Amino acid sequence: MATDQVTTKKLRQPKQADTFCSRETLIKIMLLVSSKKCAEWREQLDGLSDNYVINQLAIQIGWLIGYLSHLEKRPPDETQYFEYGLPLIHLYRKYVYKMMESYASAVHKQQAAQQQHENQEAEALLKEIHYLAEKTHAQRPPLSTDFQKHIIKAQADIEKILIELMMQKYSIKIMLMSLFYFWFTLDAPLHTDDPETIEDKDAFLYMGAVIEIIKNTVRSLPNPKFTSEIKALNEKMQLLKIHLPNPEELDKAPDNIEQQTAHINTAIHSVTSEMIKQNIHPEAVAIALFSHWMRLSVFFGVSESDWQKMDYYFSDIMKSVRDYVRSI
Repeated sequence: MATDQVTTKKLRQPKQADTFCSRETLIKIMLLVSSKKCAEWREQLDGLSDNYVINQLAIQIGWLIGYLSHLEKRPPDETQYFEYGLPLIHLYRKYVYKMMESYASAVHKQQAAQQQHENQEAEALLKEIHYLAEKTHAQRPPLSTDFQKHIIKAQADIEKILIELMMQKYSIKIMLMSLFYFWFTLDAPLHTDDPETIEDKDAFLYMGAVIEIIKNTVRSLPNPKFTSEIKALNEKMQLLKIHLPNPEELDKAPDNIEQQTAHINTAIHSVTSEMIKQNIHPEAVAIALFSHWMRLSVFFGVSESDWQKMDYYFSDIMKSVRDYVRSI
């Protein structure tokens, strides 16, 4: 009781008319502290609007006004606390809020410039990779059959679509799954005694077994000697990985997974359908799909040198996989 009397007596004393420092000094102090804390505050907001801070500040001030008014046993509109609280909100909006907004704009501008630079580097790398890929293809024995020409045509057309999807930051994991699906649905009926039994099967049920067949086949074969162009291609592909999400991020489903899946499936289906309409042999299209499916595995733990070995022994791998498909 004695404590309540002392507290009430103090509250009834004349209110302080002057601030502890001048308005100009207070603003300088706020600007000094705010400038040092902007980055930390932006990180703590974690994507929330700056208005969130203003709202929280208003809530806290409102709570204090209500609490102190309760101690005085007077309605808030009959005290002078609003006269203290409202100018504080105004001061925050005028200086700190604008500073945080400017800081956020500067950070976004810097991030946009960095992203543009990374995109330009990635685009340049993709062009170099395409050039080196063409050189390595040129080193192979001359094409002697129309079927071989069909394979090269199919590989080039599918590669073009995949590069476009990569540049749009589409999920490589979804591309990988899409390539396998369209390869299986196109190639499996061509290499089984009863195509109708394959049509109703879920392609992804067999992907694990196909991967194991590839691994076992590659392990059983000796390491080939690579040309300087192939080694350079390995290095460029390794650099390209820097501009793409790491494997852990690739395993996470994107927020717009349904939209990306539909877009990727449509793109790959369209290019393969168009090639078949142009009388490109369906088996050649299937080989190109399988080749690119294996190629994208480098983003999921397969090294560039392992991929080059897989590519070198592609015919052996394809034979082993088709033997498995016939057994399904």
